[in-house]
Amino acid sequence: MKTILVPTEHGAAMASALDTALLLARKFDSFIEGFSLRPAVADLVAMDPDSGLTMVAVKENDAEMVRQAEDLFRAFMTQHQVPLNTGTAQPTPSFSWLDSAPSGHDFVGSYGRVFDAIVLARPGDEWQSPSMVTLESALFESGRPVLMLVPAVMVRRKASRCRKFSWLMISPAAVPARMPSAASRSWPISSSTGIAVVFMVMPPGRNEVVAAG
Repeated sequence: MKTILVPTEHGAAMASALDTALLLARKFDSFIEGFSLRPAVADLVAMDPDSGLTMVAVKENDAEMVRQAEDLFRAFMTQHQVPLNTGTAQPTPSFSWLDSAPSGHDFVGSYGRVFDAIVLARPGDEWQSPSMVTLESALFESGRPVLMLVPAVMVRRKASRCRKFSWLMISPAAVPARMPSAASRSWPISSSTGIAVVFMVMPPGRNEVVAAG
């Protein structure tokens, strides 16, 4: 668990995702990489005669979202005294920012394949809350474990509903049994606001839920 990807977007929900990523990084002396997560530019352009003008405005908005996400990510790392990665192995958690990340949720799944874990903010129904599309891309396209801070009450209430999906929700206490390399470290990963739940894609016929308690 040495490399952690944190798709970053400007919003209150990112605080819990960054907290979770840092908690995990401190347990495994991991490298954290962030990039700006935002909708694909093409998806935001209206298909009408004025689309040329619309594209200019959309690109300007895209650049602003990238700037806000990077400022949020770097400010968090600075606040928690996480050093910038120098490109060499470091004995403590470190971070970097990917400037060249394209827009669109699909990038989470394709780029996430080269990381040991992906940490996401929890999707919600509120305006400007993280999208469920991001979670689906991370789960079904990357094949990597996805960590998300979930209120403990929600884990207990929603556990049974997860059976309709082909993925596994594991309580942090159950992680060492399925990730032997993590067995020597202390778990669970939790904070004052919830429990970090690991979501993993499972083969058909092996749907299972281990609810956190």
